[in-house]
Amino acid sequence: MPPPIPCAETFGLVGSGGNNSGGIASDASYLYIVNGNKVLKVSKSSRAIVDSVTFTNAPVNITVDTNYIWITIPSENSICIINLTNLSQNTQITGIPAASDIYSDGTYVWITNNNIATLTYVPVPGPPSPSIPIVASPVTIALPAGSTPNKVFSDGTNVFVTNTNNGANNNNMSQIDIASFSVVGLYECDNDPFGVYSDGTNVWVANKGPNNVFRFTIGTYTNEAIITVGNNPYDIASDGTYLWVSNFGSDTVTQIEIATNAVSHIVTVGNSPYGITADTMDIWVVNSSTNTISDIKINGGCGSGADPYVTTISNIRYKLPAMSAPIRFYQGIVDGQMLTINAQLRTIPNSEFLADNFKSYFEYKNKVPASKLKEIEYAIYAKEDMCFYEKFYISYKDSSIIVNVWDHKFKIESYNGRISSEISSRADLISKCTGAYDNYDGTTLKFTLGSARLFLSVYANKLIRNSIYLEAPAVSAGNGVVVNTLSVKDMVLKSLDSLVAVRKVDSPMKEKEEWFLDHEGYRKRNFLIAK
Repeated sequence: MPPPIPCAETFGLVGSGGNNSGGIASDASYLYIVNGNKVLKVSKSSRAIVDSVTFTNAPVNITVDTNYIWITIPSENSICIINLTNLSQNTQITGIPAASDIYSDGTYVWITNNNIATLTYVPVPGPPSPSIPIVASPVTIALPAGSTPNKVFSDGTNVFVTNTNNGANNNNMSQIDIASFSVVGLYECDNDPFGVYSDGTNVWVANKGPNNVFRFTIGTYTNEAIITVGNNPYDIASDGTYLWVSNFGSDTVTQIEIATNAVSHIVTVGNSPYGITADTMDIWVVNSSTNTISDIKINGGCGSGADPYVTTISNIRYKLPAMSAPIRFYQGIVDGQMLTINAQLRTIPNSEFLADNFKSYFEYKNKVPASKLKEIEYAIYAKEDMCFYEKFYISYKDSSIIVNVWDHKFKIESYNGRISSEISSRADLISKCTGAYDNYDGTTLKFTLGSARLFLSVYANKLIRNSIYLEAPAVSAGNGVVVNTLSVKDMVLKSLDSLVAVRKVDSPMKEKEEWFLDHEGYRKRNFLIAK
């Protein structure tokens, strides 16, 4: 049986009030994220912010251990220790010049001093009782002259620091023996080494310049493997079986099998992924300069259960899956904020429409080209089911709304915050469509979501019922009108467990003529579809 295909769900940090700097850490239940001048504590299960603390100057990087969160504040030449269970309880530790990256191995906290050839460490104090104990003074370790330390990682025995940019020791990685607090090795890397991770036997370095990862066996100082990844790889995490590399310039994460050094999959995430953290089931990626996080499901099945997700973008038309379940119609960044549109589907047996189909057939059969009669007859006698939209969930910024469109009218089921909507003229929607609905009696509701516009339409007849159209900056020419008079045999997604991609980014397009039968007769339209 082939290994599962990982997939990602990207979600907004509702109520964060800022954008991510790139720092992320995690424990079994929570994510800890640097967002603007805040540190956020986010539940992994609900994806909600459960606590936060605000600082005068912006933190940059973050790490977590059993009792504490640690952050760097470079503009103040300091770090801060925060009580894991009470973020308002925190203590600043000064005298750490150009504090940049930070990592706690549970015994010591290690801090790189950017543009200074030194590494600082602080012993981790005992648990709060109830306040945070006094933290010992920082200690500095000299790195090779000319080093410009970037990222740091400790496996409990050794500390590894990537160095770039100036001096004779440019583009390498320092190994520090924790027992002696001394530099014991120097590994030659490629251009601009950054992210680093060690499992105690091997150490991996992400080289931003050539877009690759080096694998070293600790103590040999010899490059054992070169693994090509995406553009500008920034950070590395591991679940024990795979490495996961965030590719800042590609908006992707590369999955690498540790046993073979082979790239297993490339997963698309949010904009400019930076920091990355892992547990046994999920990989969490912070998307910098936005307020979003991407959750990569290692074993696939994104949205399995109550909320399966299927994304369509780039004006790709697709046939709705024949099921009664939710799908994701669209998710993307609009004006720096996450816009999510989920659609609840409902399938109706064709027998409910049989009388209307026969009526249309006998009334219009003399007006339909002979070559098309067999298609009409098949549609009638095959008794194929039809799939329609039942309701829409729309979330933008800190607001959300659920609109039920099943009974040929708009019904607001829940509302939170502020989302602008108004009744739209039919021409406003029809100008975006092929004219297939221009003779139908219907009503269109237009939602303004930043620079995006979403049109929901309901119709009086049984065989069209409703439709949706999205016009957004990230969607070329809109997300398309999904027509609901579609037969089961043409629907591409067979089950909620299917991992077959529905979207095809930048796919070549071709024009297609489509005929369809409804109670007003047999009609046709032209539209674009992926080749």
